[in-house]
Amino acid sequence: MTLEGRTVTRAGWLGLLVGVVTLLALAIGNPQSSAVHGDGYYTYLWARSIVFDHDVDFANDYVTCPDPWGMAQMPHGAAMNQWSPGASIFFVPILLFDVITGHPALASDDPHIANACIGALPERAVRGSVFAGLLLLVISFLVARRVSDDGAAALAAVGSMVGGPIVYYATVMLSYGHAASGALSGLAVWAWIRERTRDAPPRTSGFVWMGLTLGLAMLARPQNVVLGILPLWYWIDTGPWRRCFDRHARSVDERRVVVLWHELGPHLGRALALVAALVLAFGLQPYQWWSSYGELFMVPQGDYYLRLREPHIANLLFSSANGLFVWCPIVYVAVAGLVLRARREGASGLAWPLLLVLAISTYLNASVADWWGGVGFAARRYDAMTVPFALGIASALAEARRWIAARPRLAPAAFAGFSTIFLAGWAAAGSAGVSVGLRSDMAHATADNWTNIAARVQVGFANAVGNPLSWPASIPFAIRHGVHPRVWDHASTPELFFHRWLTLEAQADLTTADLVGVHSELCVGFDPPQGRFRQPSSDHARVLLPISYPYVGGLRLRVSGRPSGPTPVRLRLALDDEDLGVLDVPAGESVLDVPVARPHEGIVELSLAMEDGYVDLATIQLRDRDPSPAIAQARRNRRLRARRDAWRQAHGL
Repeated sequence: MTLEGRTVTRAGWLGLLVGVVTLLALAIGNPQSSAVHGDGYYTYLWARSIVFDHDVDFANDYVTCPDPWGMAQMPHGAAMNQWSPGASIFFVPILLFDVITGHPALASDDPHIANACIGALPERAVRGSVFAGLLLLVISFLVARRVSDDGAAALAAVGSMVGGPIVYYATVMLSYGHAASGALSGLAVWAWIRERTRDAPPRTSGFVWMGLTLGLAMLARPQNVVLGILPLWYWIDTGPWRRCFDRHARSVDERRVVVLWHELGPHLGRALALVAALVLAFGLQPYQWWSSYGELFMVPQGDYYLRLREPHIANLLFSSANGLFVWCPIVYVAVAGLVLRARREGASGLAWPLLLVLAISTYLNASVADWWGGVGFAARRYDAMTVPFALGIASALAEARRWIAARPRLAPAAFAGFSTIFLAGWAAAGSAGVSVGLRSDMAHATADNWTNIAARVQVGFANAVGNPLSWPASIPFAIRHGVHPRVWDHASTPELFFHRWLTLEAQADLTTADLVGVHSELCVGFDPPQGRFRQPSSDHARVLLPISYPYVGGLRLRVSGRPSGPTPVRLRLALDDEDLGVLDVPAGESVLDVPVARPHEGIVELSLAMEDGYVDLATIQLRDRDPSPAIAQARRNRRLRARRDAWRQAHGL
């Protein structure tokens, strides 16, 4: 059998079969009792509204169905749905089939089940994410085989799917739209590569196809507009103006030739055709915004959802809390492959535009208020990069093959050296276990033995050098703050003083640093936790505070003074480079309120310098400015709500 005019080899079919079986096995063995919940419930409601109500306004859906997060009456508008309709492309056919064939759930006595709000119908419909995952696997293979043989392409496709950020949403959390976003974005990348690698002049039909697939990708997630860089790059690269810079022209006049209108006109026409196709494919989303709220473009999550001036790039990529490289280390291979290919091809190849897309996607993802993506699997907002990652892995495999071919003796030696180091570490960990009482003369389950030894290997390594997957961020962090790299794992997680992006209210459980409990690793220059307070080891100590919302109004410290004489302890505080002044701390427990004047964001240092005794710390609470930012945001939300409600009333909604 051939694909794209090229016969698929046995290695390619075998690799694809392994990927298909893996995805289906994970989907069948889904450990969750329900596949429809959380964000995914509202993503699924698009399909329900289309099939049952024949519209894309959600007011009637929230009357008929449960509304667990109160989207029917939000501070900034009624009948809101913050999620995108792209997944419905995969959900609607299944739901429509069940309606046409009369699935038994339609006759249920429970109106929520009969109206496909909960129960069998939505659980079946969201299995469309499995089909999206299978489609994404095939597209990844088709793209990867353009830079490698079929065996390596299949390995790259499976690696990108199973080792990347998408597999959880194609097999477990099916109601979320990330599998659909990955598949539709993959189509956009594939369409661009097919057109770019043609050995022929650009075609209007090719730009139409690129526009349609780009619009579908944006329908899954509007942020996927960043993929528009790919056809834009191709359009610029194939423009008639290139003749003006042709170094191989035969004369000066030919180098300075004026671009003729009969060449420029069709090229502009191709751009217009792409935009028209994009608008056609993406049109459902702006139509819903306009028909329901009177706005063509909006950020339904609220004003503060995107913070473009304060991207948390290091956290997004290297945090232990859903960091891309920490949770999906195969992306290291993918990025290395794209970089190597970019060096080999130059600007006219495939890698540079994809690296640019990756860079801009990283900036946008790092600018989202909850850069970690909430509760879910790692870096899920990189779903659109699954196919580019597959191309990068295939490129890395091709480079590795060339490197090994050029050094036939070095590769076996490197493998043997790595194996020796690993096995020696494994044996040393086993010896350490026996030395502290692990009974090797008694039978144990293999999994128990392996778990014991593997844990010792990992803990010993982490205690020595930290997590190597996060070194690009943890090493500079450790140097800057004078701490061990492993502290990064605690300092880079979701920050304190997180404000809800819609209301700008501080999330209550994230305003206080517990220096004796969960945040004890953020203390530098303190003795180990004992009792209710942390005692400093000397008259200088520091606390690392990861701060989300920068406009801190003040700090409230719960302290215990230990004067060395009859006078109070003199405590000087500084937050990074802002001097917070000197306070007198009496003996015993007390609460200190310290005003903060300047904004502070990211991982900042609270420095303590003590004279005439010591000050023990228990907690540090970050407090809002007065008046609270929530007050001004509430006024803004009321204005938005009034305008959107007036639109809905004027249009009979």
